[in-house]
Amino acid sequence: MYKRIEFWQYWIIFYTYGYRNFYFKIFSRKIQNIFGLKKLSFILSIIMAVSIALIAFIQNEFQLFLLAIPLGLSTGLLFPIFNYRIIQTVDPSQFAFATSIYYCGLNIGYGLGAVVWGYVSQFFGYQVLYVVAALLIVVMIVFDQIVYQKVN
Repeated sequence: MYKRIEFWQYWIIFYTYGYRNFYFKIFSRKIQNIFGLKKLSFILSIIMAVSIALIAFIQNEFQLFLLAIPLGLSTGLLFPIFNYRIIQTVDPSQFAFATSIYYCGLNIGYGLGAVVWGYVSQFFGYQVLYVVAALLIVVMIVFDQIVYQKVN
């Protein structure tokens, strides 16, 4: 049996989440200033691709936990960078619209990705899923580097 958490005890979850987000926003801005957006997005994408590829070869839960650190860091820093880069391409009056389109597309990707990757894992297994996902990130990295040069 599990211990029931009272409603008033949930504050710690939201407090921790808010504090983490606030800290990463400050941390993200400092890293962006050091490396620049293009270089930082390249480095974080490589970290993400390698982390996802390595998931296919883990042997225990501890290894999965260790991979969660670079994967979470890269994802947590990369997604806001992509959003920031998108709003740089629109008129300031369209920032909210561009951000909403970005997050709408992200959520559609989560939904469709769950279905597509579900079929991939069902027919080919989880190792293939993670290796193919890592390869798609590498394709995204190449595409991003080409398109980002044209935009800037």
